[in-house]
Amino acid sequence: MEINGSRVFKALQEFDRRLSLAETEPIDLYVVGGFALLLQGVRKNVNDYTDIDYIGGNFNKEVKRIMDDVGNEFGFEKDWINNDVILDGSSIEDLEYIVGKLEFERNVKFSVVVLHIPSLKTLLRMKVVAVDTELMSYLEGGRFIRMRDLLDINLLLEDLSYSLEDLKKETKNLEIDSFTYDFIEYFLKTGDIMNVE
Repeated sequence: MEINGSRVFKALQEFDRRLSLAETEPIDLYVVGGFALLLQGVRKNVNDYTDIDYIGGNFNKEVKRIMDDVGNEFGFEKDWINNDVILDGSSIEDLEYIVGKLEFERNVKFSVVVLHIPSLKTLLRMKVVAVDTELMSYLEGGRFIRMRDLLDINLLLEDLSYSLEDLKKETKNLEIDSFTYDFIEYFLKTGDIMNVE
């Protein structure tokens, strides 16, 4: 997998180049979501990504302007680098309260921007919490819209060589409903969510 050739990575390099020219302060991006899964080699299609989710505060006006200019040139949405993880501007502490200790195991360094990449275990816990949260509305008659998270859980379990029991151990200190585990297990066995009650 050659991530350096992806549009979002090229846009990130250009963003970094312009920040360097503007002599801005260094920026630490604690990335999560699909881009983090791509950087960890869990997701494979480098061209599926047009945004980067991160944990932390908002950018100042100059950085935001540069980000928007670069995003526009690459054909991305306005907030192609965004911190809309749980609540806009969630801190690491906010997220740790919900998903447990976040482990960032490696970095990708540019001139100004440093990407901090979470461990596979951290990503797994985040995905399980996302499914658990979504199930509340699903069980009240809504639609389940987090199918991608179920697919990611499956890939993460494979990469970690984890069983469902290992997943339960990894998330035992979180407030996960027992139905969520049944839901995930059903999906892992059938690839379906339609008949879960």
